[in-house]
Amino acid sequence: MLWDNLIADFAGLEAYGESLSSAVNAEYARMDVVLNDGDEVAFLPPVSGGQGAT
Repeated sequence: MLWDNLIADFAGLEAYGESLSSAVNAEYARMDVVLNDGDEVAFLPPVSGGQGAT
């Protein structure tokens, strides 16, 4: 699985697993998705709202 393989090679990434979203082939996907050859993977950082009206 993608995430397991990444943290095996880059242990420091494990701390970010709960806050990242992932996408495979431009579709949101779970971190435990099984990939196929040629799949495109993207990691999306957390997004928060802007400042409220003042």
